[in-house]
Amino acid sequence: MNQTQKVQFAHQGFWAIALTLFMIAYNVNVMHAIMAALVRDLNSNVGAIQNILVVFFLVTASFAPTMENLCRFYGRTRIFGIGLVLYGIGITLTSLSPTIEIFALCFSLLTGLAATPLISTPWAIADSIYDGNKERTIVALILASTLGGLFGALLGGYLASNVGWRWAFVPSLLVLMLVWLLRRSLSNALPSIYPLLRAISLDAATSGIRTSLLISLLLTGICFLLSTTLPKYSSCRRS
Repeated sequence: MNQTQKVQFAHQGFWAIALTLFMIAYNVNVMHAIMAALVRDLNSNVGAIQNILVVFFLVTASFAPTMENLCRFYGRTRIFGIGLVLYGIGITLTSLSPTIEIFALCFSLLTGLAATPLISTPWAIADSIYDGNKERTIVALILASTLGGLFGALLGGYLASNVGWRWAFVPSLLVLMLVWLLRRSLSNALPSIYPLLRAISLDAATSGIRTSLLISLLLTGICFLLSTTLPKYSSCRRS
């Protein structure tokens, strides 16, 4: 039985889901801000960076059905916590990547996979918990995502220009740590329906995971191929 409640902006659960969307939007938009520095430092090209972003979205979308089944079987907050850990690892490895190939693998595949429950969970919680004032919740979450994109473009560009593109990912890691501290309040916010859903078989919960992995690996391979065939930065300079 669903238990709805009004939106409480001082509630830790609301800030956990709002900051999650802020973090995802920040990292997506920071890629545009640091693109020139990536092309220069990793000896790559603009097309390769754009392909990395495309593969990120495709990986996130391809794992959405499987991730939803896993959330129903194991519980949304548990999968959400695992997603936070994988996302933190992916962003950390992305910021430390020495080559464009490793950068693509870490950001597109690992971070894209981890972002799937981080994108779906806030909207699922808002839909099931704040049903009594859904419009206000949706507006607040959209605003959080918009601000994340704005900060990614402005703050990320500033850090890339004055400190280095690797430091542009630090603010998102700080937000991730804050979300990790606030995530415990989500277990009390969700309705108690998971004991009924655990009757779902594990095979049903993991259906499609092989297909999703194959699609993700194929897309990552295409990204690698394009990054090696397109002209590099040094040959794109104007004389």
